[in-house]
Amino acid sequence: MAAVLVTGLTANVGEAQLREFFSYSGEVASVELNDAPSGRSALVAFLDAAALPTALLLTGATIVADDPPITVVEALGGALGAPAPSRPAADEPALLRVQTALRAMAAKGYVLGKDAVASVKAFDERTGVTSKIKETASELNERLRIAERSKAAADAASSAAASAAQAAKGAAASLAEKAKAFDEKHRVMERGRGLVSDASASVSNAAQRSGATDALKNLWSKGSAAAADAATAVKAKVASLSEKDAGVPVSTQATAE
Repeated sequence: MAAVLVTGLTANVGEAQLREFFSYSGEVASVELNDAPSGRSALVAFLDAAALPTALLLTGATIVADDPPITVVEALGGALGAPAPSRPAADEPALLRVQTALRAMAAKGYVLGKDAVASVKAFDERTGVTSKIKETASELNERLRIAERSKAAADAASSAAASAAQAAKGAAASLAEKAKAFDEKHRVMERGRGLVSDASASVSNAAQRSGATDALKNLWSKGSAAAADAATAVKAKVASLSEKDAGVPVSTQATAE
């Protein structure tokens, strides 16, 4: 287990703030606050000694806004006066972890000391993280502007379509009103209904006359047939009377002739 002694703390800094602040360095095992006439200090212990390189770079940082900067020194063996724990030499992955942690703290809004700032700057120069972030931000801004222009165009098209629909609706209503006014003025519908009624009556009368004509034709045909039959009967009667007056049978007279 490794630990650091933090001095220059004010009453604004409690255990919770210390745990969050030093959690970027590594997992915090414990925090012991000490209030003395010389000021407040704290002993922060870590589960892994690999947290020390980052924690020691936090000298000059500010935990709470408007507070004075703190001082961070290594606590020997987790307590003052104990032998210092053995730590592996700093290698490239370890330096990368330190600088990544410091960048995260800066992004969170913590004000770091000059040693931490120098370390972050060296990390940026080596990896190009800041330039990549700027390029990404620029690309995102451009996409946002394109999206905003597309949305504005879509809103304008939607508004134009709504206006056209409203205008068409108004034109249809106006046309209907004009047609109604014209009809009321010239009584077109009423005259049309009158013409239809007159036509229906004419058709009905024509049908009735046609029926009467057929009946008269039928009676005339029957009367003509009856007259023909009566004429035939009269003729036969006359011939019969003529034969009787002459005393000659009709068949004999016909033979003599």
